[in-house]
Amino acid sequence: MNELKSKGAAVKEYFNKIVIGSAVLLVLILVIQFIRLSGYSAFNEDETIYYIGAKLFAEANSVKAHGIISENVSPIFEADWYGIFYPIFFGTIMKIIGTSYKSFIIINIGLYLLLMLLITKSRYLTTNEKFTLLAITLSSSLLLKYSFYFMPMVFNTVLAFVLLVCLLRIQEAFLKKDLPDYKRAIAFYVLIVLICSLFRTTYIFWIIAILPFSKNRKQIIQFG
Repeated sequence: MNELKSKGAAVKEYFNKIVIGSAVLLVLILVIQFIRLSGYSAFNEDETIYYIGAKLFAEANSVKAHGIISENVSPIFEADWYGIFYPIFFGTIMKIIGTSYKSFIIINIGLYLLLMLLITKSRYLTTNEKFTLLAITLSSSLLLKYSFYFMPMVFNTVLAFVLLVCLLRIQEAFLKKDLPDYKRAIAFYVLIVLICSLFRTTYIFWIIAILPFSKNRKQIIQFG
């Protein structure tokens, strides 16, 4: 029985390596093709908003909306409906690498590679879990597609993985019954959730993920 499990695990690992290798090759081909392009344009209106917002911050340190809906903008900073933090993040990097149309995509590709690195280096994942996550991530057509869009979906995925790692750290402290470390892990997790919520408000719902670590309402109040 153990021999069958061992063979099954070996086959799964081999399959994951094939998927990862094939996906990496595909990504390299797409990146090379992208570099060779002489022109690149947005596919939809949302892309234009993200790109021009980042470019505006990079060139003029402004977070004001470059367009309006029904003659209205946000009463705070006169920003567009996506807020100010996506332009600040992408615009800050574009100050360094330039504001050409390729800059936004280069940032996305860099974030894509960063995600792979974070998965590989995470101490909270087993080797098999790392292979599986890498295979799923690299074979995700949506994630790959959005890497070449003027949109922050890859960045959002990186944030989501960071939150996942924080939850795994909470789980580790919870299972060890290390209350001081557990409280520190909870506090750090809440801080990261709040930071992520600056980019997209729906990240605040990640707070709910800590509830399973509390056995009763008293623990929710005590630990949370």
